[in-house]
Amino acid sequence: MLENRARTNDPDPFFAWLSFNVPHTPVSAPAVADLDYFADVPSNQRREYLAAIWRMDYKVGELGNSFLRGRLHRLKYFLSG
Repeated sequence: MLENRARTNDPDPFFAWLSFNVPHTPVSAPAVADLDYFADVPSNQRREYLAAIWRMDYKVGELGNSFLRGRLHRLKYFLSG
């Protein structure tokens, strides 16, 4: 949705909700590549947790970069709790 808005320069206001379950249970790593990044961590449960947190951080950064590059024009609220 956001990529399409950026591509078409849609000026209409919009509401978007981005929610992550991490760091709450159940935790599962989103991809094998993310698990491989933490291959040196001996605990599988800890490795999955770290991979999920890393992916969440990456996606939030990706969204923030979209605003910084001017592809999206407004960010009204960003909440973390």
